[in-house]
Amino acid sequence: MRPIRFPRRRVTAVVVPLVALCLVAGGWGLASAFQSPAQREAAAAPPTPGPVTAAVERGDLVRTVSFAAEVARAEKLDVALAPRDEARTYITKSVSSAGEAVGAGAVVAEVNGRPVFVVAGLFPFYRDLGEGDTGPDVRQLQAGLAAAGLGSGADGVFGDVTARAVRGLYDRAGYSVPEAPGTGSAPEEDAAPRETETSSVDTESVGVARRVLVPFAELTVASALPATVVTAPPEGAKVTDESRIVLGRGAAILRGSIPRLASEGITSATTGSVAIAGGEPVAVSVTSVTGEPEAEDRSVRLKPATTGLGEVIGQSGVVVLEVEVVEKDALLVPSVAVAGGGGAGRSHLLVRKRTGEFHRIAVQELGELDGLSAVEPLDADELHESDRVRVG
Repeated sequence: MRPIRFPRRRVTAVVVPLVALCLVAGGWGLASAFQSPAQREAAAAPPTPGPVTAAVERGDLVRTVSFAAEVARAEKLDVALAPRDEARTYITKSVSSAGEAVGAGAVVAEVNGRPVFVVAGLFPFYRDLGEGDTGPDVRQLQAGLAAAGLGSGADGVFGDVTARAVRGLYDRAGYSVPEAPGTGSAPEEDAAPRETETSSVDTESVGVARRVLVPFAELTVASALPATVVTAPPEGAKVTDESRIVLGRGAAILRGSIPRLASEGITSATTGSVAIAGGEPVAVSVTSVTGEPEAEDRSVRLKPATTGLGEVIGQSGVVVLEVEVVEKDALLVPSVAVAGGGGAGRSHLLVRKRTGEFHRIAVQELGELDGLSAVEPLDADELHESDRVRVG
C-alpha cells in the first residue's frame, strides 16, 4: 500500500506563518531585554495628571443637626395604679387604649376584676373611704363625682348623697358596689331617713345593714382632666408600685434629646422640619432646650406648624434643625476652588469650557461652611449649575 502524500503547498502555507510568528516574538523579547535605563524609567512613570474639577451645585449652605423626637401632648400626666392587698395583682382587662379620651369618673383599668376610676386631684387616695368618713380625700372624691355628673357639693363629709353618687358611679360602669357591714338592722322599705351631706344616716332611728366602702386601690388621680391616653399597661401585666397610665393634655408637640455638644447654637428661634412615619415633612420650631450644665444630653421641645400631629401621638420621627444658615438657593462650589478671597468678598473661579480650556470669572463669595462656599458670579451668564470648576 502506498503512503499518503500531502500537497507541498499546504505544508508550506502552515510552516511559513509559524516561523514568522516566532521571529516577531523573539524580536520583541530581544528589544525588551536591551531597553535603555531612560526607556525603562519612562515606561514605569505614571501619566501626567490632568486638572481636577468639581461640579457646581445649587442648594442651601446650612449646618443641620438631626435627632429622634416623639409626638406627645404638651402636658404629660402620670396616673398611678395602686397594688391590691392580694399577693397577685394583674391587669385583667385593658380598658384604656392610646388616643382614647378620659374624663372624670372614667374607668382607666381593671385590676383583679375590679375597676379603677380616675378623678382630678392633687394627691393620691391613701385610705378606703366609706359613709361617715371626713377629710380632704373625701372632698377630692366628691369633687370628682360632681365632675362626672354624680352628686353635688364637696363638703368633705361622706354622707348619703355621696353614697348614692358612688353607687351610681359603679352601676354606670357595670360593676358591683363595694360594701362593708354596717350597724343596726336593715331599714324599712317605707322609711325615710334624714339626709344631709354633712352627716350620715341617723343610725339611732334607722339602721343600715351594709354601707358603701370604696377601696383606695379602686381610685386614682390625674392632675387635670379631661385628657388623652398615651400609654397604658396591657392586659395580663402585673401591677406594682411603678405601674402607670400616661395621659396627655393640650396641643401636640415634639420631645427629643440631643448631645450637649451638638445642641450648641440651638435657640428658641431655631427652625427645621420633622418627618413622622414616612410622611411629608412638617415645619417645626424650637420652644425650649433644657438640661443640667454637666449633663451629656439636652432635652429639646418643639412646636409643629400644623395641628395634624394630634393624630399620631406616641409616634416618633426624625427632626432636622437648621442650626446655622449661611445662604439658601445659592450656587455652591468647593471652597478650595475659590481664589483671591478669604471669606465674603470678590474672588474668582476657573471654569472649564466645552473646549477643555479654563476661563477665569469673577465671583462674590457669600459665605463658607464645612468646605463649601456659596458664590454669586458678577456676570450671571458665566456660571451655571452643573458647570465644572478647577479645584486642583
